[in-house]
Order: sequence, then structure tokens, then C-alpha cells
Amino acid sequence: MCMKYIIRLLLLFVILPAFSLNCANNEPRRDDKQEVLRVVKSEEPMLHDTLFFKSAKLIPLETTTDCLIRKIDKIFVVDDKMIIFDDRLDAVYIYDSTGKFITRIGTRGQGPKEYIQITDIYVDVDKKEILLLCDRPYKIMFFNLDGKFIREFNTKKYYEGFSQIGDTILCVPSEYEEKRNIDIYTVSGEFQETMWVDSDVQTYRMDNQSTTYSFSSGSTMSGFRDEVLFTYSYVPYIYAYRNGNITIKYQLDFGDLWIPSNLLNKRTPANELQQICMKEGYKIVLENMMETSDFLLLNTNNSFIVYDKTTNRCTEYFSIIHSETGIGMPRFIPIPNSNHIAQAIEANRFLRMLEDRKKINVQYGIANSIDIEKYGIKIDDNPLVILYELP
Repeated sequence: MCMKYIIRLLLLFVILPAFSLNCANNEPRRDDKQEVLRVVKSEEPMLHDTLFFKSAKLIPLETTTDCLIRKIDKIFVVDDKMIIFDDRLDAVYIYDSTGKFITRIGTRGQGPKEYIQITDIYVDVDKKEILLLCDRPYKIMFFNLDGKFIREFNTKKYYEGFSQIGDTILCVPSEYEEKRNIDIYTVSGEFQETMWVDSDVQTYRMDNQSTTYSFSSGSTMSGFRDEVLFTYSYVPYIYAYRNGNITIKYQLDFGDLWIPSNLLNKRTPANELQQICMKEGYKIVLENMMETSDFLLLNTNNSFIVYDKTTNRCTEYFSIIHSETGIGMPRFIPIPNSNHIAQAIEANRFLRMLEDRKKINVQYGIANSIDIEKYGIKIDDNPLVILYELP
């Protein structure tokens, strides 16, 4: 099994951080503007897109033998192009804004200008460069928006995620490691330093190590022009890297619904922990952060959160409803350095959910709101993208 799935799916360590924010100089300080966000459940668990977003656009992605997508993990939008990362197939595709396929990036192999596996991607919208974080060999590759290779440099070890801010690249080691830190490189490939996120991590090994499960299925790092936001499992903090410093920017308060520390201290087997969290509704991870001047959006393992900075209200929803089709999904994909987020849905699931909505939820007007034939959607087509414009 490849390293990224061993690391992402084998939950060999449950990491319980004990923060003592003032006891060590290399620990993150609280931002002067750090806020504790008290999360309140919405009276209406479904957030209808027309009540919040400026617009919603349904985009079927062209399917050809050169672009067969299994799952969309990341989307970037620049110059009327969509850059799409399929983590399961280690593939990066470029589409135009209408969903027409343009090209696929990169060549498989172990030599220069080649990769075996892709761990993560990032797009520098200002320099118009696509960055690939690669495993075997460990390196970062740069391509232009036409998919042409520019340059590459080797990294010193495996990283499970990365982002860029200006001329700085932040690389995140796996949570498999006992200490949480970020390695800093320049865009030219020079290693700068290791920044420790916390120095007093206690590591708890599960009793049943054969059980595999990951609570995180999204992105725990989001890079923007002026800062990078990132999170860790089991910690209700959103960290920020800005101007060479790591701070705790937000703390989310879910009351009794954040996972109790005693469940981690008991080294609860992963399958039991999963069942307990599902039954009790516990939050265990923050991910998919998208921030603008007025809003912070994110996912937990079981909900969708909207923090309205203008009203200082942080609201939890069960799902986002796409009004045109009546289909609801909680998870979204942030599109950094834009005013959009996206949702992706497999074609077969889309058709099945649409048919279900026609039968059980005629109040959404599903039967007449979308013309399936117009899009030519088939059960084995590539996923569809729903692009939402933020207010």
C-alpha cells in the first residue's frame, strides 16, 4: 500500500495535545485578534443556496479517455480555468470554466519532470503556477496554466500537505509524527526552518492497531494571499501562518459536542470511536477552511459552519441545499484566493439523488427544475461541480 494511504487511513496514533500556551517560546501565541467562536445550531438545518450565496452554477465535467476522474479533492480557479486534483488517481486536470477538458498535468515515472504519486496541489494565482507536492521521489514540481513543466526541487522527507504564501512554501509532515511542526522552504527550494506548532504533545497509541479509520476526508490547510490557515485532528483551533509567525486565530466552541478527552485517553479503538462520535454527534476535526473579509466557512466531520464576521454569529448547518436540484450535501471544497466554494458529486450519485428527490421531495420542484438531457449526464460520467459564489 502506498505511503499516503498508510499515513492517511491507518490511525495508529491518536494525538491529544495539551496546550500550555505561555510555557514555551516556540509554541504558537494567540493572535491579538483571536476569537472564540461559539457555534450555534441553525433552527433550519439545511442552508438553501439562494438564501446565502450570490449564485450557484452546475458544471458537468467533460468525460474522455484522457480525463477519467474518480474523486475531486481540490479545485482552484484562475483565468477562466479550473485546476482539479484527483487524489485517488494521483492526477491533475485542467478544464475551462464550462467544464470542457483541456489537458492533464505531468508524466508518471521516477526521473526528472516525472512523479509516482501526488500528495497535494496548490495554485499560485498571481504567478499563474501550479505546484505539485510529490511522493516517491519527495519533491515539489511547478507547471504553468497550460500544463507545461517549469522546474522542480527535492524536499527532505514525505509531507502530507502544503501551501504557499508569497515566496514561502509551508510543508506539513504527517500526524503520524509525535511532534506537530511545519517545515518552511523558499520557492527556489531552499530549506529555511522547522516551526513547532506545539511542544507538549502527548501521543496515545490505540490498543487495537489493526482497526483503520480516518475522520478527516477534506483539506486541513488552506492558503490565501496574506496567510495560511491550518488545523489538526482532535483540536478545536484554527492556526494561522502570517508574517513568519504561527498563531491561534480562532477557537471554535461546540460546548459538549467536541470530542471528550477521556475518549482519547482511554485509547478507544478507532471503530468504537467512530460509532460513539456518530451516535453522540461529536466533532473531531475542522477542515476545508474558506475565509473572506466577511465570512469564515468550514466543515467538521459531520456539519457545515458559517461564521458571519459582520454579525459575529457562528452557525452550524447539516447540509447545503442546491435549490435547482434539491440535492443537499454538507461537505464543500474551498477555492482559495477567489470568492467561491465548490461541491463535487459523482454522476451516478447525482442521478440517484435526483430521482429520489423527485419521489419524496416534490416541494423542491425537482421534476421540472433541471433538464437531465440538456447536460447529457450518464451514470459513468465524470463528477459534476457545483460552483457557489460567496456574498
